[in-house]
Amino acid sequence: GRGQVTGVLNTVRRGLVGIRSFKVKNGGKLFGIALSKTGNVIVSAFDNCYISIYTAAGEFVRQFGGKGKDGVQCLGPNGLAIGKEGHIFVAGYKGNCAYVFTEEGTFLHSFGSKNKVKGEHDIDEPELDEYEPELENIMAIEEDAVPELHIEGELANPNHILVTPDDLLYVTNERNHCIQVFQQNGQFIRQFVDGIVEGPDGIAVTNDGHIVVASYDANKLSIFTQDGQCVHEVTNIGLKVPRSVAVNSD
Repeated sequence: GRGQVTGVLNTVRRGLVGIRSFKVKNGGKLFGIALSKTGNVIVSAFDNCYISIYTAAGEFVRQFGGKGKDGVQCLGPNGLAIGKEGHIFVAGYKGNCAYVFTEEGTFLHSFGSKNKVKGEHDIDEPELDEYEPELENIMAIEEDAVPELHIEGELANPNHILVTPDDLLYVTNERNHCIQVFQQNGQFIRQFVDGIVEGPDGIAVTNDGHIVVASYDANKLSIFTQDGQCVHEVTNIGLKVPRSVAVNSD
């Protein structure tokens, strides 16, 4: 489920045996989780826009992002992925782009917005009235502020990010029902599955290199080659609003 656990991170081993749980600083609706190259646990809180880092034992390391705090907006952080150099890639659902940070919390760049790669300190400043503390939504996005459908290189409500073994980024886009592929520097490569998946959300890669996508609108899993050819769909196992997917080492 997405957003069902508020402010508490549960650590489990394979076999679903709980080891420990700990509260996340400033709470929030926890959407994304990843393990860093150094073994730390990285968590995204969708509503308060923070990225939090903890040791595997649950000790707080640092927190960054927030609603425009310190000049860095991270609007609606959802899925997380770790790049080959240890950089943190964040799917900015409300920002309609992907954000890139170091594990130390330094903002590097964003991409996927108006097909431009933005550099450090080059993030649009928010309007003050966009951040009402009593509102659950991060910001009220005007209809004309959301990217048009199917424009190559433009993200529209991105949900999750996957880093493949060949170091490419696959991003699921909820609003335009497609997956877009980027280099880790933000350069657009291709997009696919337009019209095949509905509400693409979770994404993973199998051991043989196939891409698995969870479509919550269609209640199914779709399996693709990396160039976008659908080779199999899973629809008859009682899936209901699948939001995430993972592949084990077996």
